[in-house]
Amino acid sequence: MKYKKKEKYRGKSVYMFHNIVTDVILYVNAESADNACEIFDSCGFQPRSCWRILLEIAQQPSDGKKVK
Repeated sequence: MKYKKKEKYRGKSVYMFHNIVTDVILYVNAESADNACEIFDSCGFQPRSCWRILLEIAQQPSDGKKVK
């Protein structure tokens, strides 16, 4: 599978916080996982155990072969 590079947003990565109970999704641009957690914690969402953290990786699957 080929991958295309994803440009970082001003040196930051996108972290997704997903609430597995209410199905709420929150996207955060952060410099690190610790920074993303600090931003998330500043929002005051409770309980913390209901949230999962996912990271957008730099290499994303391509859309397939380019047609010329």
